[in-house]
Amino acid sequence: MVYCMLNEIKISTLSHRYSTLSDETFNSLVARIFEKKLSIEDALMLLTRTTESQFLILQNLAAKIRDKMEKGVLSYSRNVFIPITFLCRNFCFYCTFRKSRVPEVNAFLSPKKVLTILETAKKANIVEILFTNGEKAELRYDTARKWLKKHGYASTNEYLYDLGHLTLKMGLLPHMNPGSLTYEELKAFKEVNASMGLMLENLSARLSLPKMPHYKAPDKHPRHRIRTLSSAGKLGIPWTTGLLIGIGETPREIVQSLFFIKRLHAKYQHIQEVILQNFVPKPRTAMASWPSPPIWWMKRIVVLARLIFFDEIPIQVPPNLVSGHEAEFIRCGIADWGGISPLTHDYVNPHQKWPRERELEEICRQFGYTLRRRLPVYPKYVNARWLHPNILQTIENHHLATEDFYSNV
Repeated sequence: MVYCMLNEIKISTLSHRYSTLSDETFNSLVARIFEKKLSIEDALMLLTRTTESQFLILQNLAAKIRDKMEKGVLSYSRNVFIPITFLCRNFCFYCTFRKSRVPEVNAFLSPKKVLTILETAKKANIVEILFTNGEKAELRYDTARKWLKKHGYASTNEYLYDLGHLTLKMGLLPHMNPGSLTYEELKAFKEVNASMGLMLENLSARLSLPKMPHYKAPDKHPRHRIRTLSSAGKLGIPWTTGLLIGIGETPREIVQSLFFIKRLHAKYQHIQEVILQNFVPKPRTAMASWPSPPIWWMKRIVVLARLIFFDEIPIQVPPNLVSGHEAEFIRCGIADWGGISPLTHDYVNPHQKWPRERELEEICRQFGYTLRRRLPVYPKYVNARWLHPNILQTIENHHLATEDFYSNV
């Protein structure tokens, strides 16, 4: 049994530990939002000390900022999810994606099987190919090393690189999440990715201490995540990152993590979206009995993130993890629903089904928004400054950035 205890407070007793803000202090903080001068301490007060009526004011402000950015549109990307291996050297206490007993023949998804999935995706008018995998499986498992060697590869990343080229030849766009990477590894991956992703999850190294969820996951230590995110910025790779909420972090650590992303984006401008993902317990994991964060807490974090980033970075909430509460998060200022697959399920959260596109379209319509498909790379990054010629050529050859593509489903 893992006891991941919060150092400062438990979410359930949040309102009993902090005094509420006076109207004078609240109004002063709102003024700092508009001046884009919020500090970490300011943001922490807004997250933990606002009354319900004050929170509603912040929520309306967050929605107005989103509306000014997006002009009546909420976006998503239709994708297929291709897990090329479930082997992983990390052991996160909440993960069901990772498997440790896999025969060599099934250590990785074969090129032939990947090609079949790509062909099916193309027939279904799907452009985004979401590749994911366990990190550095070859460093832990003989089966992984033997499979890679047999197929002519020294590492998982070499195999992924070739799959990227295969995907581009099909006229499709890869979005890879290979894990923590070096500058040189990222430089190679830029040639074969329209965009890439790595969740920061949280900036706190405390979550890597004994009995905490990342203790046995060396690649989840924030120093590796920071290095990868910073290298991606230096290389100009359009990037998706975000936080995993509810795994034992404190409110202060949430705020510090959001400010880190803000500073990183201010330096490089490469964060194309921020995912705020709520932890969902999974059976047969060390955190199976650990509770999900309550919806009211997630709403506060989403609103705060919108106010911190103001009009710069779109915020995404995965709809399959907040099923039944989609409208509440629209009101909180989200701009994007992320990848939704009509063909494959969410291998990271296998018990949470994707919504149907028509269902999500109807929810958006009820609140006056148009649901619109997008590429895995946001429109403002579709130029030579950000994308390798390989990617731009694929987009041009297959007319992927046309107005027709962005029309309603």
